[in-house]
Amino acid sequence: MVILADADMDTIVDWAMIGIFYCTGQVCSATSRIIIDESIADDFCERLKKAVEEKLVVGDPLDASSNMGPMVSADQRAKVLEAVAVAHADPRCESLVKNPSSTMSASANSNGYYVEPQMFLCKRGDNGEWPEVWNEEVFGPVLSIGTFSSGNVDEAVEMANASPYGLGHTVFTGDQAQADAVATRLRSGVVWQNINQALYPSTPFGGCKQSGFGREYGELGIEDFIHHKTLISAKPGFAWEWYGGA
Repeated sequence: MVILADADMDTIVDWAMIGIFYCTGQVCSATSRIIIDESIADDFCERLKKAVEEKLVVGDPLDASSNMGPMVSADQRAKVLEAVAVAHADPRCESLVKNPSSTMSASANSNGYYVEPQMFLCKRGDNGEWPEVWNEEVFGPVLSIGTFSSGNVDEAVEMANASPYGLGHTVFTGDQAQADAVATRLRSGVVWQNINQALYPSTPFGGCKQSGFGREYGELGIEDFIHHKTLISAKPGFAWEWYGGA
């Protein structure tokens, strides 16, 4: 998720939460990383923390008051918690969830493999490398946030494309021309503009790089279920006479 300085602050927080906490982050196109202009990063992080603390309720998905459920299995929960532990121990990661609110304690009273939402403000180390949580797909409710120099869209695109994965990107900006320019340069199978995770049966969905190949949905998705046959025909007596006539 690439957020430029002129993005609508009132909506990007909600789109970020949808991207990473919907289905508990267990979505192939989940918003694992946010790349945001440093000039608005502090404001965004404060709003995001406040929204998570006040609005996110972890618990039984059959309970109408819950809006984030458990992990799919004990093994997946263990993998997510391991990734979280590594991030907490990494000096390049600053946890934005130090004191989860009481609204997120429902998991303690529910049967299931629950993980509290996790958010980290990440930065490069002295060697220029990003922390592990920034580079990997955790496949859980774990969000990494990194900043780019104010107004440096080239840097933002470079950061987004540096990932070995390329399933989905999102760009938020009030400038449609800028949105189109950035979308053209992002290396992924799907790019959303000022929206996140919206998919339609009529449009192809798939990735590139280590996110695989091929498409589902749309006409291209149907192609995977079709066996094509090529028939090449000529009239009797036709010859190219490549090597001369008879």
